Amino acid sequence: MANQSVFDRLIKVYKDYYGDSVQIPTSESKLYELPDILDSLDEVELLMQIEDEFQVELYDNKVEDMTTVGELVSYIESLLK
Repeated sequence: MANQSVFDRLIKVYKDYYGDSVQIPTSESKLYELPDILDSLDEVELLMQIEDEFQVELYDNKVEDMTTVGELVSYIESLLK
């Protein structure tokens, strides 16, 4: 999985969480438009799964300021360096 991009891995986590029936986001997709993202429990669970996938700690104050999936990808990439 080392050669898989951060975006591809993030999409895999997203699909595993929401299932295959939801529309797959692009890097330009708005985080607030994703299904159930406004439900705080769903948001926490999804972020925990992302942390597990990448073995990083996502800080709520950083994630809350992001508006697109691409910004989340860039943030994760910065944590992996």
